[in-house]
Amino acid sequence: MERDPRSEQGPGSLPRSPTFRGRSVQENVSDSSERPSCMPNRVKIEDGVLKALADRTWSGIEFGEPPRCKYSFLQYIDALRLGDLELFKRIQEEDKDWWFSTLDRGYGAALHFAVDHGQLHCVKYLLEELGAEVNQRDRARGWTPLHRCAHMAHVTEKPYLEIFEYLLQQGADANIVTDEGWEDPTKWGCLVGMPLSVYDVCVDKGRGWLPGEVRCELQAGYVDDGS
Repeated sequence: MERDPRSEQGPGSLPRSPTFRGRSVQENVSDSSERPSCMPNRVKIEDGVLKALADRTWSGIEFGEPPRCKYSFLQYIDALRLGDLELFKRIQEEDKDWWFSTLDRGYGAALHFAVDHGQLHCVKYLLEELGAEVNQRDRARGWTPLHRCAHMAHVTEKPYLEIFEYLLQQGADANIVTDEGWEDPTKWGCLVGMPLSVYDVCVDKGRGWLPGEVRCELQAGYVDDGS
């Protein structure tokens, strides 16, 4: 019969301990002077409980397992998409070691998604309270939040024009161009692979707009100071 290596404790190994609701309790270890030699310095023992820095502990810490987040990245982003700022704040507080405002997992950071879905109050919170980067380019195409806003500006059901103006007030740079253009030049009137400006990504004619009117509206609200 094969022996379970965890059942044998050699010199310097961690003592076996029961677990209770995710907390590993050391029965015979009560202070750091009795720390097993193999235990890393970043882990401390207090009141018989293994703890990491900032007095946090979790199931599996004694085996070197990382903590687990309570909310997924999709839940983090969905809170912004739906404009549920209270839920977003709760997720941000409980999983701040995992999710943060500038995290981009391929298609944009938190600010990009808040802008995409016209959630002005979320946009303001990200910039004014969390210090989001107003000119952050997404990893997929190099689009800034201003690009994403300009692309949706023809939709009148959400305050995209107000968001566009607000982003400019917060230091958004309308001169930044994307990494590459659209694959369909006949649809957007630009060359394949050509970097696009904020105004190049505007829809030429949206519902209730004349051809080219969206672009003119956005340009009218932007004055290049030459800096």
